[in-house]
Amino acid sequence: MDVAGELTEGSPHPTTRLALAALAERAADRVLDVGTGDGVLARAALAAGATEVVGIDVRAVPAVAGATMLQVAVEAYEGGGFDVVVANLPDPVLLAVLPRLAAMGRTLLVTGVRVERAAALRVRLAAAGARIAATRAREGWVLYVAEAR
Repeated sequence: MDVAGELTEGSPHPTTRLALAALAERAADRVLDVGTGDGVLARAALAAGATEVVGIDVRAVPAVAGATMLQVAVEAYEGGGFDVVVANLPDPVLLAVLPRLAAMGRTLLVTGVRVERAAALRVRLAAAGARIAATRAREGWVLYVAEAR
């Protein structure tokens, strides 16, 4: 299934395409979509077979059939134990919340950083106790797949 083509109109941002591809490659029962926005990654996780999907964002979130969608900041969200945490967030926000993300899930899919800023993201992942398992890049943007320890 071409999740990107079916779930969005037009061509999604390169970071969204990176996250969509990474989600499609991973079987996960429980997925947390941080910074869910319009819910495209939450819907993609459901389409990939996730049985529990939670989408959170500081802004109002749409209803997504089969997912729990909450308007809450990641710092205030008390859930955890996710198989996958996916976060497509702007660079400074992503770097700031990485320790919290690493505490909430086993596998992290993090993107929203330009390739030239990837070193800062690698350093923050290591500081958060996560080991990079894979790197993907597209059109000047990077996504890391990391395993939390």
